[in-house]
Amino acid sequence: MENNINHRLRHFVKGESQHWLPVIKEARLLWCHFIGSTFWPCGYWISHAATPYVNVQIVEEGELIVHTANGKLCVPAGAAVIISPGDYKLEASGKEGVRKRHLGLTGSMCLQHLAALGFEQTTVLSGFDDPLFDREFDTLYNLFKAPNADRIFDCTSQVCKLMFMLGDKIRSRNFPQSFVKAKFFIECRFDKNITVGDISVHSGCSKTTLQHQFKDILGLSPMGYLTELRMKHALQLLEREVFSIKMISDMCGYDNPLYFSNVFKKFYGKSPRQYRKELLSSVPEAIQKNFKIKVEKKDKLC
Repeated sequence: MENNINHRLRHFVKGESQHWLPVIKEARLLWCHFIGSTFWPCGYWISHAATPYVNVQIVEEGELIVHTANGKLCVPAGAAVIISPGDYKLEASGKEGVRKRHLGLTGSMCLQHLAALGFEQTTVLSGFDDPLFDREFDTLYNLFKAPNADRIFDCTSQVCKLMFMLGDKIRSRNFPQSFVKAKFFIECRFDKNITVGDISVHSGCSKTTLQHQFKDILGLSPMGYLTELRMKHALQLLEREVFSIKMISDMCGYDNPLYFSNVFKKFYGKSPRQYRKELLSSVPEAIQKNFKIKVEKKDKLC
């Protein structure tokens, strides 16, 4: 991860961030990369590259600009922005500067489930006034301000609370309730054999209206969004777990492994077997052999 900043205005920045990473495995599952509050003078900016965390910026005064590959987002006072991992630039554009709070969410439980949480794309949340969230935020901040190894699991619990609260806010932002219900239904059941009719019934909305809502908000049809979730899940299974192609097909909601392979190839330009073969070619031979033995055993069980 590389950060470039505006050194000319750096000495005008005020505030503090707390960082604490205990050397235990549990902290890698879900943790807070940073938490705190700060003031940026107008014109101050930071350019981030390949961030391994979800960046939450809550603007209290002024205006914050977020530059991403997809364009520029303006975050006014009273709003928050949830920035997905990757490359972006933050810039203070308020006349009197920007006063804000910030929070970084990281760990495999967060990063491997970005889509399910709603963190897969940068999102601005207006009207971010929530005393309950503020209270949980302050609790985590105080835990990090006075690090105590005996309270590591208290920290993880607080991070989990804040993560789910933010996910709920994304799902319930100014979208039609039918869209929110449909999207949540798909995210919870993408590994099942569901149809547009099932989604329509659950959301209480007609298929045609759902098609328009998904197209306007996500740029995809309901089934297109379902396919995207399944393919991302399939990629994770191929990269991180030892499962046969048939098992992965089942775990992604496809009864027919051949159909699953065709969809995967259309999505990524190569079949699941080709993808796995290329992935294995970059690891030591001993690991390849062990991996193949395990996969063959799984195939026999199928």
